[in-house]
Amino acid sequence: MFNSQFNQLEQSIQRLLQDNQQLQQALAQKEALITAQRDELELLQLSMMESEEQAQQAASRFDALLALFPQASQNAG
Repeated sequence: MFNSQFNQLEQSIQRLLQDNQQLQQALAQKEALITAQRDELELLQLSMMESEEQAQQAASRFDALLALFPQASQNAG
């Protein structure tokens, strides 16, 4: 009887070890995915900031061009 219980305990421990290993692998995959998504988000944020800066520069240049033509800037305003 003791042998039977010991075998069951051994099998339970083996299952737990396998489950733990699978969970650790799944966790590592999720962490890698999160890291990749974080990197992609940072790139998108940088791209957005660059686009906003370019848009502001273009608007400033457009305003400067309009200032060269006082009559056009009065009609635009």
